[in-house]
Amino acid sequence: MIHVITYYDIIPGKEKEYEEFVKESAAEVMKNLPAGVRMEGAWNPINNNNRIYTLMSMDRLSTLEDLLESQGWQEMIKVQDSMVTNITIEYLVPTGCREKYG
Repeated sequence: MIHVITYYDIIPGKEKEYEEFVKESAAEVMKNLPAGVRMEGAWNPINNNNRIYTLMSMDRLSTLEDLLESQGWQEMIKVQDSMVTNITIEYLVPTGCREKYG
């Protein structure tokens, strides 16, 4: 199982725009994720409403590659990047499985 944890901050003043983006554009992309990709959720820390954490899971590295190469995903990220900063993406694989996943 591969997990992708992403966290970022919404740029101050872009909160309303980001909220609309999530409800419309991002929601549509999430409905059409490549087979095998699961969006586990998105969270805010209690003490920082502008910080967002997301978690996605998939069984194979090739599924992650399919996601990252998909047109919908690339377009969504391009729009999102105009509203967020301090973006960190971590790709997690099971301990001891690096040779299997790369």
